[in-house]
Amino acid sequence: MNCRNAACLIALAAFFFTANASAQEQIGGIFYNSCGPTDGAAVAMELDNHLRISVFKLPLAADGDYRTATQVFDGEEASMQVEICDAEMKKCKSVEGVLTTYKTDDDAIEAALEYFDGTETQGDAESIQGHMAYFTVHRDKERPTEPLCG
Repeated sequence: MNCRNAACLIALAAFFFTANASAQEQIGGIFYNSCGPTDGAAVAMELDNHLRISVFKLPLAADGDYRTATQVFDGEEASMQVEICDAEMKKCKSVEGVLTTYKTDDDAIEAALEYFDGTETQGDAESIQGHMAYFTVHRDKERPTEPLCG
């Protein structure tokens, strides 16, 4: 294709960005109220790809960022834990990650998780790219709304 004007370039750019966005895997799962590492309240999310995320900085905010211990900035404290589990969600291994929430309400959470399990790729000269999981989880209505922490 021979592009000599701005409209053609814009159309090509839109095509490439649309193709890339549709290639991103959307994962489902559940979330429920849980307990954090110090027995305070937390929100646990179990994704269909066997990731478990526990956020203990509540309430969850739309457009919020949550980080594991090695991903925090100077002066910040860890606000979540991430684990990769087996198919039964039993044997779990802790990994590092950064969670970005897009939408949160009583029934659903939409978010993206970048996690680091030792198989990352080098981005540019200064960054390492982890794995991305884009997901929408829905409240598990089978679990009590208030966990027994403490």
